[in-house]
Amino acid sequence: MDRISLEILSLIVSAVASSGPQIDLDKVYDVWGLQDKPKFPATGKPHDNSLAPYTAVSRDWQLAFEPFTFHTLVLSPKRIVQAERQGYLTRRRLRYIRNIAVPITFPLPWPWDVPIVFSQLGEWPPPSEVEHLEDQKLTEEDESADEDHAAREDVVQGDIGEDPDGYDYYFDEEDELQPPEERGYDKMFASIIKALFRMLKLAPVYDNGQPYINLRLGFPVPREYGWCVTTRIEEPEAERTEAGWCTPLYFDLDLDEDELPELPVIASCRFDLVSWSLFITPQAACTMVSKMTHVQKIKMHLSDMERKNPALRIKLREGFARSLSQIPHTVFDFECHYSRRIPRDHSYTAASIIPPNEKHDILSQALFNFSQRKNLIRFSAKGSFDLNIMGTSEKALGASSGWPKLETYEIGLLVITPSGQWLAIPFTDTPNTDCFRDERWGAPSEKPRSSLSTFEINEFRGPIDPDYAHRLLYAAGRAASHMPRLRRMDINVGVVGGYKVCYTSKRVNPCMRIAGKKLQPPADELLQVWRRVAQERDQPFCLEWKDTVKTKKRREIFS
Repeated sequence: MDRISLEILSLIVSAVASSGPQIDLDKVYDVWGLQDKPKFPATGKPHDNSLAPYTAVSRDWQLAFEPFTFHTLVLSPKRIVQAERQGYLTRRRLRYIRNIAVPITFPLPWPWDVPIVFSQLGEWPPPSEVEHLEDQKLTEEDESADEDHAAREDVVQGDIGEDPDGYDYYFDEEDELQPPEERGYDKMFASIIKALFRMLKLAPVYDNGQPYINLRLGFPVPREYGWCVTTRIEEPEAERTEAGWCTPLYFDLDLDEDELPELPVIASCRFDLVSWSLFITPQAACTMVSKMTHVQKIKMHLSDMERKNPALRIKLREGFARSLSQIPHTVFDFECHYSRRIPRDHSYTAASIIPPNEKHDILSQALFNFSQRKNLIRFSAKGSFDLNIMGTSEKALGASSGWPKLETYEIGLLVITPSGQWLAIPFTDTPNTDCFRDERWGAPSEKPRSSLSTFEINEFRGPIDPDYAHRLLYAAGRAASHMPRLRRMDINVGVVGGYKVCYTSKRVNPCMRIAGKKLQPPADELLQVWRRVAQERDQPFCLEWKDTVKTKKRREIFS
């Protein structure tokens, strides 16, 4: 087998790789099954259709298959430490990587605590890696033994080397169990991120300078919720967090500026929100991204769910606002989903989180400034924001540079603003009954919560506040007139009655749509603003307005 010509070997590799295991990165955080059973392999043996055994045939086979076996990696914290200490990810192999997912899995806070789990790639590292490691150090064409040795010396001297037992403190003795917030998880998180960055800094930069690695990180649901007899273990975690039985943890890096190396090879970075009790702070996310000097796409799904401690929520939002400027200007595609759970008790009164000395929400203003970067092509922001995310006034927009290259603009607004205002108005006809809700608004967008929830179901707000809808449409049209390359604008307000605004610069009829329930028709003032937007693009203006309430649907065309 080791005497096959390179031409035939390349055909074999192509055929086998095309039928090999396909890793679904959207499932890498789903690590626990029913009855506390892990979904990852119990041993390090390869999967039945794994490509790893082919690398053990010979040196030529190993080199031929490595571009495929290292194309997509799922690295748990334990595997990051293994790769760093044992030198699995050499410069040549790092060059093959295109996708890396890092499920940051912490151990149990229960007596049956276990070490950091392996992720789903049971075949990584390939079985041939350890036995051939010493030979590879001397024979790789693109790196010398001295270079590898120096790189390993560099990582061993880091902070992980300070613990002589290496990550053994992931084990908790039964009589030494502490609450999650006292276990030093913040230090673990910082160590994991530093180890990941030290490893990736060895990746070679292509001659054209283009980045090539897509990175994603997130916290899976902690294992203590794996015991639940349910197919969605995040539900009990969310309910216990909301009820106050579980204290959410926010992980910051708290590092000096030079403690993380620059990573020019990262093309995109994505932060996934999976756990309802373990969160990466926005400031930590921006700090990581700031070191990705050539990054092009950013997707941040972060948590704005803090409800028990309003001061902490304000601190996190202000840290996010300050840190946005750290993101490299190479980014042309930016998406921010700042999630917050909305109460289904519509009598709930939310406190304002806008500082007394400020007129507007600081984070909304920071996102507005970020969206006007000259290289940005796509901007998407969903969360609790106020209207100054689109600009505070025509005068302010005129004094700014506008959105010179922006083509796609997406805004999603939660039903409660940072000032505590509800964007949905009450509807009084027997509001809190299932038949009314289903007839008027349709089924709820989320499942009813359990008895653990501190919010009662008391829904009596349905349609969007018409005054707010007027101001929103006016602000959106005013912003669109400063977007010369705009192709599509989508605005969605999360009221029970629904409210969606869509605009496209294509020469189609209609070019604009407004849909929702119990809506007020647009005023002439608004039509004038959007007619001007269409006129600037030499486009005939046509607006389709639809009231989709089930009892009396209406549809009108405005031109």
